[in-house]
Amino acid sequence: MKKIIVIPLVLAFVNSGYNVVAMESQQVAQDFSLLDSLPDFEVEQILEKLSYHDLGQFNRVSKRYRELAQEMLQERRIQQRNMFIQKIESIDLDLSNMNLQYIIPGVFDNPVFAQIRYLNLNNNQLTAIASHALAGLNNLRWLFLTNNQLATIAPDTFAGLNNLRMLYLSNNHLTPETRAMLQQLRQRSVRVYE
Repeated sequence: MKKIIVIPLVLAFVNSGYNVVAMESQQVAQDFSLLDSLPDFEVEQILEKLSYHDLGQFNRVSKRYRELAQEMLQERRIQQRNMFIQKIESIDLDLSNMNLQYIIPGVFDNPVFAQIRYLNLNNNQLTAIASHALAGLNNLRWLFLTNNQLATIAPDTFAGLNNLRMLYLSNNHLTPETRAMLQQLRQRSVRVYE
């Protein structure tokens, strides 16, 4: 027969043989005190099944397992951060076909975007790329700006993009000044396709 342990705000089946069912928050301390009568390994298994929020509640009311709960909370924070970073590192950011008309300068200037290697801005309504619009994309290797209405690109737009290798600009309306600036990129071994 399976034991039932009452833990607030949780509805989950715990593999150790315990059913965890939802209850009201006012019974938190009383409900969590039931865990004190269980062996440590069973408590740990139950805590692993709790949501981040409920684990935080448990941390506030438990005396015996406070340290364990704090360690588990810290591990979850690290896991979530690492999972997010891995996703960003592997992301090819595709912003094509979104009717974008402007890139706000500094919008990518955040460590979250630092690992992006591929940025697709094809098929938008961009008419210009302002200074610092691509700042922060330090590992960007491929930039797609095909099929926009680009006329001008600020001269320092590509400053700091030392890993840029491919720039696709076909089907735009580039000014002679912008085309001259693109020559400087070609001297940096960037392949520019107009």
